[in-house]
Amino acid sequence: MVLGLTLTAIPAQAQIVQEHVTGLRAPAKLLALPQGQLLVAEAGNGPNTGRISFIDRDARRFTVIDGLPSGIEWRNRAPTGPSGLLQVGRRLYVVIGGGDISVPGAGGQSEILNPAPSSALFSSVLLLDFPDSAGDMGFGYALPASAHATLAAGQAVYLRNAEGEFLRVQRLADFPDVAEPTPAEPRNVRVSNPFGIVGSDAAITIVDASLNRLWTVAITPTLGAPVALLNFAPVRNTNPGLGPPVSEAVPASIRLAGDDYIVSLLTGFPFGPGAASVWRVSRRTGATERIMSGLQTAIDVLPITPTSDQAYVLEYSTNFLAGAAGRLLRVDGVRGTSLVIADGLRMPTSLATNTRTGDLFVTEFFANRIVRVLVPK
Repeated sequence: MVLGLTLTAIPAQAQIVQEHVTGLRAPAKLLALPQGQLLVAEAGNGPNTGRISFIDRDARRFTVIDGLPSGIEWRNRAPTGPSGLLQVGRRLYVVIGGGDISVPGAGGQSEILNPAPSSALFSSVLLLDFPDSAGDMGFGYALPASAHATLAAGQAVYLRNAEGEFLRVQRLADFPDVAEPTPAEPRNVRVSNPFGIVGSDAAITIVDASLNRLWTVAITPTLGAPVALLNFAPVRNTNPGLGPPVSEAVPASIRLAGDDYIVSLLTGFPFGPGAASVWRVSRRTGATERIMSGLQTAIDVLPITPTSDQAYVLEYSTNFLAGAAGRLLRVDGVRGTSLVIADGLRMPTSLATNTRTGDLFVTEFFANRIVRVLVPK
């Protein structure tokens, strides 16, 4: 367990960050494919403009599916929509965030359910079944607005692309919101915001960045409803004099490492210095262990070693309230050391490894691009 990191940096001339892909729509999460390609979940730039794109090894972008649920979240005025991705064979699991499912309530920071959200599919997981006849994935699909209500009603839809190939889409899971009435606003709710996924065709596990929860959903032999696997406790506020005594945990990413889940905690307001951390969660017992701490807004983690005591950690911002840029670290949880691999990242949200070269890809959410980080050998 790390209580304070010793921070060092690679010399500026050795930090090589290259623009890889531009023109994206708020890229939220990356998925590295075995042959060096990428899938990117794009949160969108307006109502139901969420998209999944395929990036080939020459950095060319192809639309897999467009028209996915997307909405502008009222607190941060930022789009939320497609986020976590999981590919199993010809199946793609797509996590859909909270979108504009809520609007401001009466008093303070309360929120109530939006009577007219952009989509009926927010806070869910969609399952995309691609045809065997398609190539790498199948391209050029679009989900029409009319299909959102059909999927929300529990029915599957079939989409056809220009090549005449059919894609089957269904809503696999729907995550509930939690009523939290207050004297000023009895309708106050906490909406679910799923943001990352791991698993298989037998079961999936999802992090919920709003409810501070791990969900699990059994798929076989029978599809089940989401079950709460773990709730992360609030985090001590390390910014004395600003905000409440504790902050929200905000689990922002999840990875698999052997028999464990590895989860990064971003933390919430006031985003105090050193409050973010990385946790190991036993898949068998649910036991938790903090393995890295002293971090800033840890939005993604990518284990390097099988024991996950070394990992790449992506920080959304080094000082969120001041609008500071983010950075990429290599953290050794045993020695308590952290090496800055790249800094000056523009609100990064996700991290993936080039499976052919070992270099890293990072999404920059508001810059609408992916950058490539050449990792020092």
